[in-house]
Amino acid sequence: MITTIIFSNGQPLKLDLLLRSMNLYWQTKPMIYCIVDYDNDVARKGYHLIEDRTLMECISITHKPKSIVKEVLAIMDLTDFDYVMFLEDTEVFTKPFNPDCCGALGNKEVLTFSNRIGRNHVGCPDNSPIKIIPYHLYDWKNCEDSEFSKQSYSMNGNIYRASDIRKWMKDEDDIELSIIDNRNTKPYIACYNQSCIASHYERFDKEQNEQFLQNKHIDMNPFMFFDNDNYDVTSEIPLNIEWRS
Repeated sequence: MITTIIFSNGQPLKLDLLLRSMNLYWQTKPMIYCIVDYDNDVARKGYHLIEDRTLMECISITHKPKSIVKEVLAIMDLTDFDYVMFLEDTEVFTKPFNPDCCGALGNKEVLTFSNRIGRNHVGCPDNSPIKIIPYHLYDWKNCEDSEFSKQSYSMNGNIYRASDIRKWMKDEDDIELSIIDNRNTKPYIACYNQSCIASHYERFDKEQNEQFLQNKHIDMNPFMFFDNDNYDVTSEIPLNIEWRS
């Protein structure tokens, strides 16, 4: 099974969107651990509102931990699963997620499995991947400065072996840096033919997040009809705030 950890910094509207997309596209409904930070009372109330909702009863939210690394390790020790997925509030699931993707990590040369990239990407590297049905393996060192190379240390829906993360974070204060410092140990990133996660990077200010407290949320329709066959990671997906039905 997969330990699922989400990081959110002052963006309850966007965390709510991610959780709703997971509720729609992740059929097994996993336990989800959220680590949140904020610098205003509106965001704090927004995160508490997410906790109080009954839609996602399998959510645990940790507010402003003293050490994110120690919190992550504590969560992984609690679940004791073989794999860990990291997500940020910039992600949205656009297609059903298949937990069987962890099978790619049975190959000891695979560093991580990315749910955000795939052969459907505009800008997919020309070099042919190694295909081990149903996965594609890319040598991230030969992907130049593309998204495929950056996915070798991504926190945007990537799955890693829990044993690797524990070992790499032993002497580090930053999760992403710990992965970067150790990624040379494994040459491949794995993905499916189609990605199931899209990213957006618009940040909401205090006034916009306050609308979440007024029974509004981000419209998920643009993501449900997302063109996964021609996914350009550089394109921005509009985030429209609407009344919650």
